[in-house]
Amino acid sequence: MANLTLYVDRGARSEIAKVQLRDFGIAYDLVNVESYPAALEFLKNQGRFRAHYSMPQYYVNGVLAFE
Repeated sequence: MANLTLYVDRGARSEIAKVQLRDFGIAYDLVNVESYPAALEFLKNQGRFRAHYSMPQYYVNGVLAFE
């Protein structure tokens, strides 16, 4: 089973993503980059920082799901 990690901030798109995943019954690990600065550093170090300007970010098994 794929492990989904959802990186979010407090923005509206992050809230919508959480609701949609819940409604579809998709389990995920939630990481708030505002509360966990190491998560923001993780995203920056992925080499695709331009893809990470907005939240949410979806990672499946540690790999960016959408670019």
